[in-house]
Amino acid sequence: MVRQVFINMSGVDVYPARGIRFTFPDGSSSVLENWLNEPKSTYFWDRHAIAMYPNDPVNKVYTHCELTMFTIDINTNLEASSIQKVVHPLEWSSLTFFTYPINLIPNYSGFNNLVASSTKDLGNIVVNATVGGTPQAGDTVTILIDGVYAGYIVQAGDTLEKIASEIAKSVNSSVDYQTRGISAGVAGRVISLRSEQVGMTHYGKYISPGSTETLTFSSQARQTTIATLTGAITAGDVVTIHIDNPGRVSINYAVQPGDTATTHLYLACRTINANATWQSYNGVATPSWQQFANIL
Repeated sequence: MVRQVFINMSGVDVYPARGIRFTFPDGSSSVLENWLNEPKSTYFWDRHAIAMYPNDPVNKVYTHCELTMFTIDINTNLEASSIQKVVHPLEWSSLTFFTYPINLIPNYSGFNNLVASSTKDLGNIVVNATVGGTPQAGDTVTILIDGVYAGYIVQAGDTLEKIASEIAKSVNSSVDYQTRGISAGVAGRVISLRSEQVGMTHYGKYISPGSTETLTFSSQARQTTIATLTGAITAGDVVTIHIDNPGRVSINYAVQPGDTATTHLYLACRTINANATWQSYNGVATPSWQQFANIL
């Protein structure tokens, strides 16, 4: 026998959350909670999660549960049944996103619930920086991450490995970096940097004038997203591309008379590449038949 208890949580949105707790014969329980209106999300704590974190639902802690975010039905402005994204427990930096035929933007459902594509965010990549050159006492070798410095003043007798080790220690002892999930590991002269923060992390360096050391970053792997153009090409229609990285960039292209799929994509990519914010992300949009790739 399973006992069900309905929970009316006091929410912060227009509509409060609705929840249900299942209590099983062995005394264990699970909780399913749904937030209506803009959150349009369902949170599920299975029996193991509730046993480990029994107060999470009451305290609104959502890192240990399964999150399913739905879309909005554009015709009714209500929560639709198609899924926008899924986040597994403790995987908040590795989301799975879904798209559907002709859904305007990820927030809205398409004309059916058949998934057109699914992509998984693997989080931020590891960035390596290699210490080189010749150690010289008094030189300052510093890593710069999003405008915040962490570095080391070279001491007499230091080796390149010692300098790399001390820079990694400086990164890991930074309160600012800790609050953003930035950490460093070291192997020989190579410093490996990892960031858990959402959005872009910008890496740079500062080496004092006259220094004989070097700090070289490995090339970062560029990330690609492919969008496919479907449907009839109709003059006057406006196609909008939304790019979130970290702020939202919305780029519009109005279909012109005589446009084909090929010319449409070419001109749309040209519009994207002319956007100043997109350029600041070092992004490139490239057309290819009925698809274009956004590369960061």
